[in-house]
Amino acid sequence: MFDYMFADNEDLMDSFKRYFDNPEEYITFIKELMREKRKMQCIQDKEFLYEIILNESQMNVNVIDCTTRDAAVLEAKIGFNWRVFLTKVRVLRCGDGKLHICFHEDDLETYNDFFNTRSGIYRDLYYLRKTRIVDFMIKIILTRANDTELIPVDMDRKVTIFDATKSMAAYIQLTDSVLTLIKSAVKDPLAQGLLKCLETQKFIAQIGYIVPPDGWTKNPEDLKKAIVRETISDDIGYDLIIDPIQNRYEGYEVWTQYFYRDDGSTDKWVEKWAQKKYHANSQWRVFLASGNRKLMATVQEGLQKVMENEKIQYGKIYPAPENFDLMPDIS
Repeated sequence: MFDYMFADNEDLMDSFKRYFDNPEEYITFIKELMREKRKMQCIQDKEFLYEIILNESQMNVNVIDCTTRDAAVLEAKIGFNWRVFLTKVRVLRCGDGKLHICFHEDDLETYNDFFNTRSGIYRDLYYLRKTRIVDFMIKIILTRANDTELIPVDMDRKVTIFDATKSMAAYIQLTDSVLTLIKSAVKDPLAQGLLKCLETQKFIAQIGYIVPPDGWTKNPEDLKKAIVRETISDDIGYDLIIDPIQNRYEGYEVWTQYFYRDDGSTDKWVEKWAQKKYHANSQWRVFLASGNRKLMATVQEGLQKVMENEKIQYGKIYPAPENFDLMPDIS
C-alpha cells in the first residue's frame, strides 16, 4: 500500500525530499513500522520513534487502538484513559544513552490492569469457540480456492487469491465478496460444502480440549501427530486443527518498559512490568474439518488416549450435544 501511494502520487516523493535530508532512510523507517519488523540502524536519536509502534513493552499505539476498538465492539468499559496516558508520556535519555518513551513510575498498576483487561477482551471477542470454528472454515475455503484464478487485475487477466496480495488493483478487491466468487467459480467439493454450511449454520466437528500441564515442552503440531498415531489414520492429519487459545500475554517474560520519577531520573521495569493476575494455562482446542460422526468419535477416542499417555489432568472430550449442528459428511 505504501509503495502504491508513491507510484500513484508523483508529488509524494517531492514532499519527502522537501522535509527530509535523506528521504530514502525515512521511507525505510516508515515501512519497518508498518511491517512491525526492525532491520535498519536507527536514525540518530530517533530510537523512541520505533517505540511508538514497536515498543518492547507492548504498550504502543496499535495495542491501545485495538483494545479500545474491541472494547467498543463488546460494549465493555475499560478503566484505561488513553488521553490521560498520553499527557504523562515523556521522551527522555535513559541509562543506555538513548532517547526512549517513558511512563510515570506511579502508574505501573494502571498499565498492568490495562494488560489484564486487554487479555480478557481479546479472549472474549476472538476466541469464542464458534467464532474460531467459523474462522477456520473460512481459512479452509480460501486455501482450497487458491488454485483458481478469481480476482480480476484488468479486463483480460485474473489472479489467485494469494497473487492478489502482490497487485494493488487486485488487492483492493479482497473483501468478503471473494466468498461469492468462490461459490460461483470454484469446483472443490469441500469448499462448496463449507460455504453452504456457513449459510445454514452448520459447523466442523468439535473434538475436545486439553490444558497443557506446567513445564510441558510440546507444541500443537506434536499434539496433532500424537492424535493421528492413536487413531491409526494418517488421512486425518490434513483435517485436524489444534487451536491454542491466546491471551495476548505471549512472550511477556521479555517485555520491558522505561519509566521516569518525579525527580527526572529514569529506570526500567523488568519483572514488575505486565504482571499477569491469572496464571492458568490456556486451553488447546481440537477441531476436525469433517462431518463424519464415526470419524469424529474415533478422533475423540484418540485424544482421550493421548491425555492418558501424557498424564494430562485437565481436558475434556466434547459430548454429543456440543455437535448438534455438525456439518453433513462431505466425502
